[in-house]
Amino acid sequence: MSTDRRPVLIVEDHRSIREGLSALLVAKGFPVVAAASGEEALKLLDNCLPSVLLLDLMLPGISGEELLATMRKDVRFVDMPVVVVSAAPVTLTNVTAVVRKPPNVDRLLETVSRIYSEKDPERVL
Repeated sequence: MSTDRRPVLIVEDHRSIREGLSALLVAKGFPVVAAASGEEALKLLDNCLPSVLLLDLMLPGISGEELLATMRKDVRFVDMPVVVVSAAPVTLTNVTAVVRKPPNVDRLLETVSRIYSEKDPERVL
């Protein structure tokens, strides 16, 4: 795979979930960057333009909802696909999809694959 592919950004505070999602997506050929907090995600976004964001809502410090609101104010991220991966009730309307925790791996992969291929039509899994 070309190294210029835009990554999937995973924002998840639980290390085991973050590492598991990262390993799953990398094994399927996706480039991945990961953050353990909203603050860390904002720092990553200064130098990175992901194809899709996997976002937990219940984060320490800046919540997932606050992170999303901040991102949507930035022209670079207004249309970025966001998949909420959370056990919390989701009332957000500006997201692409919601995957409940614990995530159904097949559904999560199908969702990310569909979004990624729409953003990057040359992407072949």
